[in-house]
Amino acid sequence: MRQVGEGQVKDSPLGVRFIERFHLFLKIFEYKAHLADREAMKRAFRFIPKKLRHSLYRKSISLDFLEAKDIHFKIAESQDELEQAFRLVYQVHQQKNLVSVNSSELKLSKSHLLPTTKVLIGVKNEKVVSSLCLSLEGPLRTACEEQFDLSNLKAHNKCFVEISNFVFDSDSCEDFKTHLFPLCKLAVELNKIFFKADYFVLAMLPEYFDYWHSLFFLEKLSDKSVRFQELNGRAAVCAFADIKKLEAQFLARYGKKTARSNLHKYFFADVDARFKNLNAFDIVRQRYTPQILNYFFNIKTNIFSHLTSFEIRTIHKIYDENEYEEVLPNVGFRTKFENQRNSKRHHTHLTGKISGEHSIKAEFPITIKTVSLHGVGAVCPHKLQNESTYHMLVDIGEKTQIALLVSPVWSSRDQTYGFLIRNQSPDWMSFVETFNKEQKKAS
Repeated sequence: MRQVGEGQVKDSPLGVRFIERFHLFLKIFEYKAHLADREAMKRAFRFIPKKLRHSLYRKSISLDFLEAKDIHFKIAESQDELEQAFRLVYQVHQQKNLVSVNSSELKLSKSHLLPTTKVLIGVKNEKVVSSLCLSLEGPLRTACEEQFDLSNLKAHNKCFVEISNFVFDSDSCEDFKTHLFPLCKLAVELNKIFFKADYFVLAMLPEYFDYWHSLFFLEKLSDKSVRFQELNGRAAVCAFADIKKLEAQFLARYGKKTARSNLHKYFFADVDARFKNLNAFDIVRQRYTPQILNYFFNIKTNIFSHLTSFEIRTIHKIYDENEYEEVLPNVGFRTKFENQRNSKRHHTHLTGKISGEHSIKAEFPITIKTVSLHGVGAVCPHKLQNESTYHMLVDIGEKTQIALLVSPVWSSRDQTYGFLIRNQSPDWMSFVETFNKEQKKAS
């Protein structure tokens, strides 16, 4: 049977009628269906041949939402805007099991400490209804940088901006593209005047890659997936786009489209009045106040307590004014693994595996000698790099394992390493709490 390519579908009257009717069906479906039915539809959609499927994705593009001026897109600046954005990310990710439960009900990371991380938001009636985060490669490694090998992208003095945490409030709008496209346009504009990066990089669940690839020309860094800690340990792939090639790619794909579906014109030619006042000087000057730093990183989260000594020194260099001294952790704080022992340690003889920094395939066996809420002591025959990030699997039963993200902070000559646990794993906390209860009973 002869395969029908995208060009043949486009030129064939039968193909055009099929696409138009299928597009109409999608619109009706989106209007009537429940969320569970939509997910089932998405799964069924993957069985359509790739070229036809991508054509249908692009056929669904409509820029009619630009007429809705009630949503204002901007960089989050105030504590209230940031808190609303972090809470929206937490709420959406919790619904999808992409975040562990925490009392603050906020989701943010150490990258948010940097002035070169910008939280983009959509605001409707003073309520944050969508958000997207941009993190420029810098002194603190981004989430993708910690878990994927980005050395090829960083070669020849090139740099990247990491895109993460795109979420939107479904009650504010039926179509997620109403938020996605303006936020991505704002990201493109910010890169022109502020970031000046060579690549966009983002981690995503494998099932989402096909859509992003068809619309935005993203490529996979590798076919390998990793247990991505920022997505609650779910398997994820890393995708990237060469920013210098994007305009030509968009022109070739969308240049002859009508105005309502011409993404090239929208992203690279049109001037959006909502973004015309962007100023590089003003963006550079945007930094967290001591009050905002204290609120998000001391009061609402314990991110400061999970930084390495190198990261703490880096933050002090960025926020070097006197008014930040009382807010930031002391230089030298937690410089050794022994200083983490504010929780009880328990001696064990567990087995496990530790994997290479950028690949879950290169695994090495380990023997775990001590455990606590915040750390692990283990013997590893393979030489590890202090303050780098590794994946650890701890065998706690015949068929039960706990996945941790860890960093060696000290080592001895007998190949024993002290690891700081970088992620907050509810399973690990429950496991260690069992030891604590048993010890109380014994005493």
